[in-house]
Amino acid sequence: MKKFQFSLETVLDYKQQILDSLQAEHGKLLAQVHKQEAVLEQLNLHYQQENQSFAEKRLKELL
Repeated sequence: MKKFQFSLETVLDYKQQILDSLQAEHGKLLAQVHKQEAVLEQLNLHYQQENQSFAEKRLKELL
């Protein structure tokens, strides 16, 4: 009677496919995070500029 040998190659291939898809999804999500961080940075810069402009106008009104 022959011994049954189970090849784990198919399991390894499946695991690699899952890993590849998860890494691709992670990359897309990371790109979205970076994009939103850039938007947030631009909004903070705009806020600082407007705040400074407001402070200058208020100072002129007081003088």
